[in-house]
This record gives sequence, C-alpha cells and structure tokens, in this order.
Amino acid sequence: MTDRYPDYDLHKPVYVMPPKPVTASVATQKHYAELTPEPITVIEGWGLSYLRGNAIKYLARAGKKDQTQEGTIKDLEKAISYIRREINTLQGKPGW
Repeated sequence: MTDRYPDYDLHKPVYVMPPKPVTASVATQKHYAELTPEPITVIEGWGLSYLRGNAIKYLARAGKKDQTQEGTIKDLEKAISYIRREINTLQGKPGW
C-alpha cells in the first residue's frame, strides 16, 4: 500500500495481458496482399526504420487502398511526410 494509492499493493503480482494474435484481416489486407512482395516483407527484409518503412508502405499502397485521385494523393503525401521526417531526423532538426 501507498499513501496516495491505498488500494495498491506493491507486492501483488501485476497481470500483463499477452499480445493479441494478428488476425488474417490485418495480416493480409487486400491492398497489401496484391503486391509481390508485400511491403512488410520488404521493410523487414531490408531492416528499414519506422519512418523509412512507412514511406515504403504508403508509396506501395498509393492508388490501391483508396483508388480515387484524392486517396492516391493522400497516400503519396503521407510517404513524403515520412521521408521529410527522416531527413529532419538525420539533420538533427525537430519534428515533421
């Protein structure tokens, strides 16, 4: 027990929920599954960082998830934003 949290027992084990398994709908989303190889395979195989991996992901899915011109442009702009963030990180600049 603590004064601030009287019901909290420091000696009681804490239950940590195990991670949820990836479902088929997440693992093989149509707009990614149509690509060979899938972006996640490329990202993991090349050992890309989060920012570079997301840039690849959005470039690969542009025009596939949302096939409208607006949807395609939105995905391309997202790719640009991740590339810009990576460049800023490399240059020691903050943020987006």
